[in-house]
Amino acid sequence: MTVVTSEPFCRMSDGSEVTVYHLKNSSGTGVDIIDWGAAVTAMQVPDRSGELHDVVLGFADPLAYEWNAPGFGIIAGRYANRIGNAEFELDGRKYPVSANNSGCCLHGGERGFGRRLWKGRIADGALELTLESADGDQGFPGNCKVRVIYHWTEHNELAIDYFAETDRDTVINLTNHTYFNLDSSDLIYDHEIFINAETYTAVDERLVPTGEIRSLLGTHLDLTAPRRIGDILENPPERFSGYDHNYIFRGGIASRQIPCAAAYAANTGIMMELLTTEPAVQFYSANFLNGEAGRSRIKINKRHGGFCMEAQHYPDSPNQPGFPSTRLNAGETYRQTTIYRFLVR
Repeated sequence: MTVVTSEPFCRMSDGSEVTVYHLKNSSGTGVDIIDWGAAVTAMQVPDRSGELHDVVLGFADPLAYEWNAPGFGIIAGRYANRIGNAEFELDGRKYPVSANNSGCCLHGGERGFGRRLWKGRIADGALELTLESADGDQGFPGNCKVRVIYHWTEHNELAIDYFAETDRDTVINLTNHTYFNLDSSDLIYDHEIFINAETYTAVDERLVPTGEIRSLLGTHLDLTAPRRIGDILENPPERFSGYDHNYIFRGGIASRQIPCAAAYAANTGIMMELLTTEPAVQFYSANFLNGEAGRSRIKINKRHGGFCMEAQHYPDSPNQPGFPSTRLNAGETYRQTTIYRFLVR
């Protein structure tokens, strides 16, 4: 059975008292989550010899989570990923939203959900975190109530259930932005990555979708068979700095029943599987990591020191009528579930 405990973590510059919650199962594995940004800060899972490894990146200094430029472990919202030109139209009305990345809105804007204090509650062996986002927050319409429940299971799974409601029609796209490193190295080059996707959303130079759905088969983006990621990152094609692409899962696979993606580190024997109800995953190879990060035992000072698998809807969907809708109408409930499952082999 999972036991959840809590203790003080730090105090932010505005006086907010931040709490860290420890979720542990009967075998001693577990995850640490803070109520600032609803962020995962540590995760202990066993390697093939039974030794526990912290497999997520984070800050050595708790106070660094206040701004957390890389987004370590956060729940990203109100709209994860990018909204092009920091605006969208809904029912004939244009909504300018917070521009914080090359003129675009990234992960909800300058004060997205990852830079807020959530309200935490321990319930039934899980951690429930809630946040109220006011009408006009970062430019988004509607008073939006968000609830995220973190479960750590006896099978070494981090299951995340997301819920949201609004009193005005709005758009929403939530994801978890944890950076993983399953190896004992500072780089992820020896990780094998698999993603069950044959297409992706093509992007412009700002990483905003153009609206085109493009095949990735036979290209350096093709991960339909497990691939050592360093084979591409160490010898990249021209004008390729790393992975930061929205992979569209093959039809029908996003059901929580079948792994949509996986990562494996041969050095430790740790495998992570991703299961989700979402239609896509943003696979990101930490191309912009610049030395700010640190795990509990290993300092990560290089780009490509970790990877993210952000289960979500497509970037810029509010501006792309051909993409699955991210609209949330007043009175409806947004729901999604994503599971990160850890195994050894």
